[in-house]
Amino acid sequence: MSIRSTKPRTLVVAAAGCAIALTSALGPGCKPKRENIAEARKAEAAKRAAQVQATVTDKTAAKRMAAGGLDPAAIPAGEAGKVVAVVGDRRITVGEVAQRIAEEPPHMQARYATLDNRKALLERMVQFELLVTEALDRKLDQSPRVRAAYKQALALELMQTVGKGTLSEVTEADVKAYFDANKAEFLKPELRRASLMVLGTKKHAEELRVKIQAAIADSPLRARQVFGDWVMKRSVDKATRIVKGDLGMFDLAGTPEQRRLPPPKSVLPVVFALDKIGDVSEPTELSDGKYGLIQLTGMRPGVQQSLDDVRMAIRGKLLKQRTIAAREKFLDDLMKKTSVTIDEKVLATVEQPKPEQGKASKAGPPKNVPLPNNTSALRRHVKGRLKMSGAPVKLEGPASGKAMTKRPVSLPPGEVQKRVQEYRKKVERKKHEQETLQSGGMPE
Repeated sequence: MSIRSTKPRTLVVAAAGCAIALTSALGPGCKPKRENIAEARKAEAAKRAAQVQATVTDKTAAKRMAAGGLDPAAIPAGEAGKVVAVVGDRRITVGEVAQRIAEEPPHMQARYATLDNRKALLERMVQFELLVTEALDRKLDQSPRVRAAYKQALALELMQTVGKGTLSEVTEADVKAYFDANKAEFLKPELRRASLMVLGTKKHAEELRVKIQAAIADSPLRARQVFGDWVMKRSVDKATRIVKGDLGMFDLAGTPEQRRLPPPKSVLPVVFALDKIGDVSEPTELSDGKYGLIQLTGMRPGVQQSLDDVRMAIRGKLLKQRTIAAREKFLDDLMKKTSVTIDEKVLATVEQPKPEQGKASKAGPPKNVPLPNNTSALRRHVKGRLKMSGAPVKLEGPASGKAMTKRPVSLPPGEVQKRVQEYRKKVERKKHEQETLQSGGMPE
């Protein structure tokens, strides 16, 4: 009887270029080596980055990018002065074209990589020079409007150079000092949400409060829905009833969230006095003499923002303050070194021109205007024409806000002007009758 050993024996076999460890007890087989995908992607990205860098540093490619307007400063001095177009005595150079492209937004500059688009741009530049030359020949540069626009452009260009800075100029110490001195500015206040039921009398409000609290006690998880259902049934205020009394989120000052209407002032102290969500207040007298029941439906505690949360906002604010201060000082210095005299008496004599009332416009009402297809719109149509013609615009009849029976209107082209004249005569006749009655006479 032979006894076999149970101790596993390890064999090392070289097959297909890989070393495989086998045991006599377990033979899992040969697994190929898995490729490291992350390393392969990293190597491919590095290869592409090297290709892009080589393209950018290549002189020919850099010159082509500069001509496309991506980097006007990279154009050699000799090439920047080359003339690409002549308009009369005016010469347009390569540098000017590149600068014009550089003034476009970054996402628009790529279109000028093609020659056709550059030609189109150059044509627009030529047309602009033609217009400028013609305007100078006609002495339009001496007109008051052009001179005023020129002065305005000069002043704007000058102010752009005053107080110009970057965010890097605002130090971390400045940011921290502003944050420590203005922590209240970065405190988000507590917000609460509430629902309001408006009722006619205090007694009615007390009775309903007992019933609502009992219904909420039966279904505490549906407290808000229960209160909203009661609002839909019993509230006498239509504006809040259609939204189940919801007033939205607001702070103690009544400032609403997300541009909603602010809640009534009398509601604010009651809402922030409630302890927990779902509580219903005692009957509260409102500003119009009615009474309201208020339910707290949501709470958001106040949050003190950290320095990391507001660092960039503070940098921008401080930079803006410095820019404004520098420009104000610059203007003050100019005022001090320049003699400035203001005559307030003469200034007081300047009157603003007033439009003439009651006189018809020279142009008159517009012609060939399509007529509306219902009588209500026709009244508004004629009323608008009266306004434009300078006549009184008060019309008699049903209020414009009430719906009127729609019916087709078919009028000849001159009928609108005819009705305008009729309305004007009617208004003048009534005015004359009123003046006659006031003077004690009898109307005709």
